[in-house]
Amino acid sequence: MLKADALCSNLHPLPFFCPCRWYYGRITRADAERLLSNMNEGAFLIRVSESSPGDFSLSVKCVLETGTAAAVDVDVIIL
Repeated sequence: MLKADALCSNLHPLPFFCPCRWYYGRITRADAERLLSNMNEGAFLIRVSESSPGDFSLSVKCVLETGTAAAVDVDVIIL
């Protein structure tokens, strides 16, 4: 099982100080989905974008109308 503590060495520096529990740095989308799978609907995390260098991705756990849990990713651009 993936543990958040094991990810600390992958943290990507933010342009500002952020002692946030929702920032996971350089993790893959698959890792984000595994982390969110055991959390309640609405849980989220921010990670470094894999596809857009210098940007971030927001991963949010949501429950679909079918009752299936899913993690939705959105690219975030910090201006």
